[in-house]
Formats: sequence, C-alpha cells, structure tokens
Amino acid sequence: MTTISLSKSYTHQRMLVGASSDGTVRVWDVDAPTSATDRERHPGPVTAVATGTIGGRHVLVSATGDEVWTRETTTGRLLHRLSTGQRGITALLVTRLARRPVAVTAGADWTVRLWDLARAQPMGTPLVGHTGSIEALAVARLDGRPVLLTGGSDNTVAVWDLTTCSLIGEHPTAHDAPVTALAAAHIDGRLRVVSGGEDATLRFWELAEDGLIRHTTATTPASVTCLAVIDSPSGPVVLTGGADRVLRTWDVASGDAVGEPMEGHEGAVSRLTMGRYVGRPAAYTLGTDATLRAWDPAGRHPLTVLDLPLPGGALAWAAPDMVAIGIGKDLVVMGNTAPPHIPSAPSEYRPASPHPRRSAPSRARTHRQNPDLSAAVAPTSPEQR
Repeated sequence: MTTISLSKSYTHQRMLVGASSDGTVRVWDVDAPTSATDRERHPGPVTAVATGTIGGRHVLVSATGDEVWTRETTTGRLLHRLSTGQRGITALLVTRLARRPVAVTAGADWTVRLWDLARAQPMGTPLVGHTGSIEALAVARLDGRPVLLTGGSDNTVAVWDLTTCSLIGEHPTAHDAPVTALAAAHIDGRLRVVSGGEDATLRFWELAEDGLIRHTTATTPASVTCLAVIDSPSGPVVLTGGADRVLRTWDVASGDAVGEPMEGHEGAVSRLTMGRYVGRPAAYTLGTDATLRAWDPAGRHPLTVLDLPLPGGALAWAAPDMVAIGIGKDLVVMGNTAPPHIPSAPSEYRPASPHPRRSAPSRARTHRQNPDLSAAVAPTSPEQR
C-alpha cells in the first residue's frame, strides 16, 4: 500500500482509501468495516473528464481510449461503459439537449459524436468535416439554438447546429497551427468565441448566423494549452494557460491583457477548469510539473497547491465542492474545506455562461501553502468486482 487517506462521501460515509503500486484501489467503510473491495483502473489513461446529472444524480463521465465511462459521483458505481469507435477520444464535454444529458466526444478519426447518457446510445449522425484530430470543444447558444464549437489539428474552427447535426460555418485558417482550446460568452447580446492555438495566439471572434467573424488577435509568449471564460465586474474575461507555465487574463471584448500573469507552475499548464475554493470562485489548473493548483482569478494569486504522483491528464469541477482529476488510469475526486486563515471575502469573478487537513508521507499526498485539499472520495475507477 503506497498511499492511504480518510475522506467522506456525499452520503457522509467515512471511507478509508488506499492505493497500491499495482494500480489497485481499495476502499473500506470506517464505520462498518468489511473486507476490502477492489476497483480496477481504466484500461488506459484517462484523457478527458466531464460532469453532469442523470435523473438528478451527479455523474462523472470519463474518456479512456475510445470508451466513455459514466459513474455516480457519490459512490463511483459504474452506470454505463460504451465504445465510440473513434480510435481514441481527444476531447469530451457534457451538455443537455431537449432536457436530456448528452456527451459530446471528439475522436482521432476526425469526427464528433453525440451520446444519450441516460440510455447509453448514440444520437444523430456523426459530425464530419475536420481534416485532422479534434482537440477542443465548447457549447453555446446562437439565437436560441444549441451550437457546438470545434477546433482541431487542421487549424480549423467550425460551428455546428447540435439539433440538426449540421455545419453552420467554419474557418479553415482560424490559426496558423493546431487549435487547442475554445470557449464562448455573450457580450451585449452577441456571442463571442475565444480560441487558443499552438501558434501562440489567442483569437477573438463574433459568431453570426453565417459563421465566424474575426474580431481581434492577441499574441502570447508560448502556445496556449487551455482557457476558460469567466464573468468579472467589467465584463467577461478569459483565463489562459500555456507552455510558458503561467496563467494570463484577457478582456474578451477588447482582447487586451488584464493585470499581471499568475506564476507558480514549474511546467506547462495543461488543464484548466473553473470551480469553487472554500466557498468562493476559483480556477484550478494541472501542470506538467505534476501539481494541482487553485487560484483566485480576481486577486490573481495562488490559493493552494497539491503535489500529484504524476502529471494529471484530465480535470473537471464536480459540484458542489469537488475536483475530478484523471491521473494515469485512475479518476480521483478531491474535496476542499475551509482552513481558518483563508479570507472570507467573496470574489467578484465567477464562471461565465455561454447561455443568455491532513499530512501524509507520500508525494501523492503532500500539501503546500494551504493544507485544505482532502484526498478523495474513493478514486472512481470502474465498478466494484
């Protein structure tokens, strides 16, 4: 047994979680001890994770290889495991269409596919048009219609009608290198799109009925790897992470940089998600330096950092107060609680909508700055055997 931790589930059960070097995770109910149960890891690395609800239940949706796994967040119980046939999933998101939970998967076969999560069945027809792997996905609403934004290694950004599974428009030279990240926000009734790429640029677009119209371009010191749009008192801003190891803030309306960069990672920032930290809005990042970090986007300073056993490959916020991380073949959920010295003043930043204490000896459990990220509700690898 290489790591061991005590955590609490949504149902307030105290769970003892142990992880071994062979990849097996063992879980004990502290208040009603029984023989340990094993949860095997994914068959391959977790490449993406998203969260949603099915029938009022919080679920985690993870991608490994060309498979999508759906589990209950509270118990880790596997609900569905489906094969997409996409030769590897490169991007994943969860949204709702006609009040149904839907997973959107992008594949190495250059297609995008929709899946009814409640029924574990495909929806509509595959979206075909990219001439390279699709690396970025985002959803928004255009004049009341749900639309999907896709960006790929073919330097293209495309816009799709999710109701009809048809192409609205595309910009085949959106970037001079692969498109790596996308997000959208409304400004004065207009839908703005932000794209980041390996060409070290951040590009701002307006989405109209006939497609994308470029608004402005910002240059970054290194390739953009991830981004997220959030609301601020002055309007939507976009946070970007990149190969230069820092987080930067940009005004979506003007494309101008806002404030100083946020430094801390010792490797490239690889994943970014918005959530909450001790009751206030926060940004969470993964880096190639094998750390998970939380940031105050308003004050532009770090809140806490957690060392991981190896660099994480996927990241998502799991409401109400957890972070889901793909680490190798495991999907781990971590919660946070308020340490006494954290200021209670609320942040004015919050995620933008595209619609109108413990110590441990192992490196996997070493907390720095603020010891307030508690190791997770049982790492949610597949069903109990």
